Amino acid sequence: MYFHRNALQGLSFQDLDDGSEVLFNVEKGRKGPQATAVHPMPAMPR
Repeated sequence: MYFHRNALQGLSFQDLDDGSEVLFNVEKGRKGPQATAVHPMPAMPR
């Protein structure tokens, strides 16, 4: 899913690795769906 780095909230683009889990909203963009309001996935208690 495409997202612009400006959609990141609570983390920077450099904090992301391939496979990083995030939460996001989906909105219709000019070229199709895009992720907005991208947040890091909360840590799960063990």
